[in-house]
Amino acid sequence: GSAEALFFERLATLDVTTVLPLVLLLFREQELSEDRRRRALKMLESWLVRRALLRLTIKAYNVQMPVLIERVAEDPARADEMLVEELRSGTSEISRWPTDADVSVYYELHDAYNNIAKPRLAMALAAVEQSLYSNKTDILAIPSNLSLEHVIPQSWENHWPLADAATAEEEEAAREARQRALHRLGNLTLVAGGLNTSLSNDPWAKKQKALNAESRLLLNARLIEGYPEVFDEAAVAERTKWLVSRMCEIWPGPEHDWLGQHPEPDEPAKALE
Repeated sequence: GSAEALFFERLATLDVTTVLPLVLLLFREQELSEDRRRRALKMLESWLVRRALLRLTIKAYNVQMPVLIERVAEDPARADEMLVEELRSGTSEISRWPTDADVSVYYELHDAYNNIAKPRLAMALAAVEQSLYSNKTDILAIPSNLSLEHVIPQSWENHWPLADAATAEEEEAAREARQRALHRLGNLTLVAGGLNTSLSNDPWAKKQKALNAESRLLLNARLIEGYPEVFDEAAVAERTKWLVSRMCEIWPGPEHDWLGQHPEPDEPAKALE
């Protein structure tokens, strides 16, 4: 689908209808070039998604929107410039545009699962999946029935033993670290229709085989390749970092050079490869 179709699809997942008057204005405005409109939509999407991924309130969006609409109406032909200036100026909890550092720190310290609404997490991971596609990829449409899957299972005791601990204290510390890693972003992936429960709880070697056999997602291919032997707490932390950096690239923040030369979206920054 087009960039616009994707924007509306994500807007539906975010469930914020209050922004529609602004979006309609961007589409109605004759003087606005297509490039500038797309850029304005991308800024708006980034602002909304980053706020949703940090659980920031949407309560004041009905107050925010008239302000944004007014700014755009001042110079409709330069809607993207007006919009980025206004979005960058938000400093309070109701209006701020989270930076890359904000997103990184949040996901380093907080669970993703049971904290961020599941459809939003699935949307973010699907966006990462899509960002891995190039013109050499044979499946470009992402299946719509994807569900979240824990890599280290929630019932991990049977098949995912902790490293041997010399003392009871060490054992307790290891158990706490495992519980802490369980719902972090890096321990989540997407599967179509859900692996059945037995597979979900299987040891990593078996789970890898199942993912390999049943999943066509590059997200899972990368997971299996990146962690051939062991997937543990350190892997969760590392993968969290990678996912966050990828999401920050898909939805650039206030520090991004929005009005300068954009790298083409299908050429991910080399640093993240």
